[in-house]
Amino acid sequence: MKSPGWLRAGLSIGSCAFALCAWASHARAQDFGNHLYDRFQVSASGSLLWFGSDVRIDAKDGSVGTDLSVEDDLGFSDTKFQPRLAVQWKPGRKHQLELGYQFARRSASRTLDQTIDVGDTSFAAGAQINSVFDTDNAFLNYRFAIVADERKQLGVGLGLGAFFFNVGVDALANVSGGGEGATVSYSNTTDFIAPTMALGLFGRFRSGDRWYIDPDVRYLRLTVERLTAQVVEAGLVTRYYVSPKWGLEGGLGLKAVQIDVGPKTDGTGIVDLNASARIRYGESQARFGVVFPL
Repeated sequence: MKSPGWLRAGLSIGSCAFALCAWASHARAQDFGNHLYDRFQVSASGSLLWFGSDVRIDAKDGSVGTDLSVEDDLGFSDTKFQPRLAVQWKPGRKHQLELGYQFARRSASRTLDQTIDVGDTSFAAGAQINSVFDTDNAFLNYRFAIVADERKQLGVGLGLGAFFFNVGVDALANVSGGGEGATVSYSNTTDFIAPTMALGLFGRFRSGDRWYIDPDVRYLRLTVERLTAQVVEAGLVTRYYVSPKWGLEGGLGLKAVQIDVGPKTDGTGIVDLNASARIRYGESQARFGVVFPL
């Protein structure tokens, strides 16, 4: 005899409720541990990056180039989805090291609507410009917890890093001042590594058995030879552990960096200018990924 529909539905709902209760009971019985004090944590994330960047590349004779908005003037997208990798190590209860790498690579093509000066060349409106603007960031953060108990850590942090700038421009264009129909095939790539350092405060908070919240803020101005960098960093990370062996990680971050590269001289004048430049670089990010305690 066929069971009534209401009875079958009731049995299905009851079975689901029983399975859910059994899963919840098993989850409660698990010891999730205190992930504030994991020896190692490895995380892999996808980051949605929002950019706001200005760049200027000067001529070798010292003439100042055009301040260009990378997004508005050169046609770069102001958003990009990129990978991020990081590993954390706690050599002691109050010490933590974090090493990571954030990819940030963009290219664009744009027909200029104004005359611009890039390096030693001036391009008239109508030039077709193909550009590359890569800003990968390697970082090493050290954190020392002044307060370290079972629910929280509070302390100071030192952030060391390096931006790997690759600014490239390729064009076949009309050259201003070269007479009617004058054209130039032009290519200029500026690669340099901009070291950064910032000091600040951090916190790590445990909420319940599975939730963790990590705020961070740092700032510093640094000069190394002919390069000056000013750095502001802020971040907020939330982790939820699905099991004792892995969890989910979400984060928000902000970086504002100004890099000034001065001319290289021998005390009597310019010897090599490869290249005097100024870059104002802003990056906001929202990321989501997985974290594995080891």
